[in-house]
Amino acid sequence: MLYLDTSAVRAVGKRLAQLHRPDLCTSALTIVELVAAATSSEAELKRIRPGLEVLLTGSPVSIDWRMPEAFQATSFAWMKENCQMQERRLESLTKLGSLVVSSSSLTEFGERETAAKLQFPVDYWREFDFLFGKAYVESSRVTGLQLREAFERAKRGEGNIGLLGTAIQDMTYPAFCRWFAKEHSLVNRSATVHALAHRLAADMTSADPPDNLVAAIHDSYDGSIDVFVDAFSWRAMVDHGEGRTPGRNDALDLAHFLAIETNAVLSTGDRIMSETALASGLKVISPNQLESAA
Repeated sequence: MLYLDTSAVRAVGKRLAQLHRPDLCTSALTIVELVAAATSSEAELKRIRPGLEVLLTGSPVSIDWRMPEAFQATSFAWMKENCQMQERRLESLTKLGSLVVSSSSLTEFGERETAAKLQFPVDYWREFDFLFGKAYVESSRVTGLQLREAFERAKRGEGNIGLLGTAIQDMTYPAFCRWFAKEHSLVNRSATVHALAHRLAADMTSADPPDNLVAAIHDSYDGSIDVFVDAFSWRAMVDHGEGRTPGRNDALDLAHFLAIETNAVLSTGDRIMSETALASGLKVISPNQLESAA
């Protein structure tokens, strides 16, 4: 698998048609981001339209049309056995992609979109990063506060510091976060899976989800999104250490890892995506390398 994220698709553009490799793929999330960006300005429409046209019409790049929420939910057997999951947004998304490709200006696009009367119009997709990312921002903030408290207590010699050890006494907080992300990755991953299970349980209840429901979902995790779990865990830990406040778009960047298999290759032009992928055990190539290898 050689996964192209949104930055790679944007960089290669219409030259996607010349990439003759059988393992090229991307996901519905890339289409979401391309449509949202293309309809933000005339310049972006002109820039993105050729590549999007290749991607949607006979491109050598296969598209996994599952949305991020589907990847997350179906990675827990409990969810598959007990919930009916229906995706109603793809018809609108694919129609919008076609409208972008066939429109010569934003005015034309706007008129045609209005006439189409889509259930999920372009405004929905422009806010998709907020709708999807707000849970990440909040969970990341809470996790960061808990981690900082554990670090400070351990530095004072209080609480159970067996896991952290005495080595952290000479560490700064940024160094500690990177050390913890590397040396205690299993603990970090477990916390991420628990956070996912809690979020899924919360979506099904009107109040704080009961612990037994969260535990049942958590214990049914099948490992199918391990790349995402690793990427999320590492990125959140490092960002906390550097004092970087997660933005809503960070969740969308990380969501690309949901569609990436273990031992896959990622093509990206984004520095943070590249760093995160390498830390998660993936090989990374730039869009230029992608074209030269085709």
